[in-house]
Amino acid sequence: MAGKIPEHIIQEIKDRVSIIEVVGDYVRLTKDGANYKGLCPFHQEKTPSFKVHEGKGIYKCFGCGEAGNIFNFLMKQEGMSFIEAAQRLAARAGISLPREEPKPEDLEREQNQGRLFRVNEAAAKFFHDSLKNSAEARIARDYLNSRGYGDDVIARYLLGYSPESWDATLNALKAQGISLADIHAAGLSLERDRGGFYDRFRGRLMFPIHDVQGRVRGFGARIMKDDDAGQPKYINSPETLIFKKGQGFYGLYQAKDEIRKQGRVIVVEGYFDQIALDHAGIKDAVATLGTALTPDHARMIRRYTQDVYLVFDADEAGKKAALRSIEPFLESGLSPRIVLIPDGKDPDDFLRAHSAAEFEKLLDIAPPLISHYLDQLVAAAGSTPSALSKAVWEAAELLAKVRDPIERNAFAERLARRTGVPLPQVQARLRRPTRKTDAPGPEGPEGALAAAVSYPRAEAELVSLVVHHPETAARVRESGVAGKFQDPEIAALLSALLDQDREGRMDPGALLPEISDPALSDLVSHAIFDKDPFGDKALQVVDEIIARVHKAEIESRLISLRAAIEDAQQKGDEGQWRTLLEKQQDLLEEKKGIATGRAG
Repeated sequence: MAGKIPEHIIQEIKDRVSIIEVVGDYVRLTKDGANYKGLCPFHQEKTPSFKVHEGKGIYKCFGCGEAGNIFNFLMKQEGMSFIEAAQRLAARAGISLPREEPKPEDLEREQNQGRLFRVNEAAAKFFHDSLKNSAEARIARDYLNSRGYGDDVIARYLLGYSPESWDATLNALKAQGISLADIHAAGLSLERDRGGFYDRFRGRLMFPIHDVQGRVRGFGARIMKDDDAGQPKYINSPETLIFKKGQGFYGLYQAKDEIRKQGRVIVVEGYFDQIALDHAGIKDAVATLGTALTPDHARMIRRYTQDVYLVFDADEAGKKAALRSIEPFLESGLSPRIVLIPDGKDPDDFLRAHSAAEFEKLLDIAPPLISHYLDQLVAAAGSTPSALSKAVWEAAELLAKVRDPIERNAFAERLARRTGVPLPQVQARLRRPTRKTDAPGPEGPEGALAAAVSYPRAEAELVSLVVHHPETAARVRESGVAGKFQDPEIAALLSALLDQDREGRMDPGALLPEISDPALSDLVSHAIFDKDPFGDKALQVVDEIIARVHKAEIESRLISLRAAIEDAQQKGDEGQWRTLLEKQQDLLEEKKGIATGRAG
């Protein structure tokens, strides 16, 4: 169905459908003060950390981080789209779903996508039937059997075979009434120089690539004859309207439930690596699609788990691919581990010679990828002072992106030990300011701030104040304090809350699904679920908290300035040194001039 559901209908569904009843269909909930709690349906746990707030209409697991509203719950639990979840909830409430008229271009895009999915589904069935039944496909069946894969694997992954013909796939699809234009748009054909089209995939073992709803987005294909000189062993569908290599994984559709159950995901490079793990009983693995890991990959993983294991080839290309993945993961608040397989084997090779239990042992000892990166960086730098200095600068730039301050400091200590550079000098090079916690006021929140140690306390406290007391939002907005926040993510969150207030509503729960940082999600969740720590003193403390945010921002600038002054001194640049001293004095005067209700 095209078009958008009007906002007032979405709100009506939220008002009329009890989130307790919907979640209660899947989770045994018990009363817990003003909330309800139960065992999380998205990961394994023995002690309940999953909470539901009836009044706010949200859920939050403080174990795995999953959070959202009644729509998000159904989408995650059942693998539904938003529209499908809305349809089910509306039917439950007896609400009809009028739809806003879609834009012509959106309607056309949706129709085009639907046609491509149908083309791919038909092609996948044709390839699958060919693998099972055609005499020509014996080479592929024998190959699978030689690796220990029979009908169960073929059926689970809908494996197929593309006939070694120039037009077998084209003819089969055209016989089903599918247009040549749609076949080509789906990436299943190539255009001849002299006109006309021919099959893209010929004489190959076919791996349908599904989206999380089980629809076929595209294909991977492995050559079957080693004597086909010049032919790449593996090829994929080209980028299409529904297939982007940097936005999906092979095997995620089959593995998603187990990923949630186990609370982890294993990322491998090859299709057969993923299938080998699954076949061995390790069913929470996915494979990349022949491309480097991207921020989209990291965000997709973050929806399911925070515990990531990367299993890349032991050759130089594999090591470089693993190291390149650090930044996208760190930016999504994830710190993956790297699984080092002995003797340069890949998972498929390893499992041919060893048991699944032995592979699990490799996971148990897998070091953080960033630790592995630091060791590699320092080893390559050698021992000269200039090389070590360069290595420390390069490492510090990456460490600054680690969100958790405890984790970041641990890595900084490791870098200091490995290089012999004093820890204070390593810490001074971290470009991201250390998230410090200034002393809480007597009225300061406890639960929310205890869960948000990654953020400056005054900033976390101000967010909690606005959530609990929307009447303070106007004063916070007028102060412009969001522009003084040290962390851009919590600043963006505060701005979103203030925008909601300007629109006449305050719905922090609606922001939870969009928050990628676990610490920030916990901050908002605690502000919603925990008891109001401010009570009737909210209007009295708002200016004091705003002032502490200002002071903390100035102190952060002073830290950077002092490091620059020290650097100018060491270089003997007296002009720069004096200029910086003047700036430092101006900041000290500005800090002194900020009036607070008590000492900062």
